[in-house]
Amino acid sequence: MTHEKIFILETGRKVKLITNGTLDDNLSKVTIEMNVSIKDYFDNDFRHPIGIRHPKYWKLKKMNPLQARMQQLKCSGLLKKHIQQALNEFESIFHRPVQLEYMQ
Repeated sequence: MTHEKIFILETGRKVKLITNGTLDDNLSKVTIEMNVSIKDYFDNDFRHPIGIRHPKYWKLKKMNPLQARMQQLKCSGLLKKHIQQALNEFESIFHRPVQLEYMQ
């Protein structure tokens, strides 16, 4: 299942948070994956927060996928409350409790 939420930050930046959930084989655990895209006022489309010209781009390439997603979330400008709000909405749609490990 996929849930998409767009936040508008105080700076005017739009941040799209896409949450994908997969139920495991015994139907007791939901594995979630979050991807983030941003759109500043001068952009035509959404893009990744860390592009080739970003100072952390090459560092990002050396990280494992989870660390890379975490770095993208940090650079997007989202706050913990935004992520929690998206998770709560996803949980209410999916009807299963979910929790990200790094938010504990």
